[in-house]
Amino acid sequence: MPLHCKLIVRTEAAEWQKWKN
Repeated sequence: MPLHCKLIVRTEAAEWQKWKN
């Protein structure tokens, strides 16, 4: 997986955490 894809996935996960809490 390309590095920028990993970065996007991590960012998406962070956004989900914000919305969940």
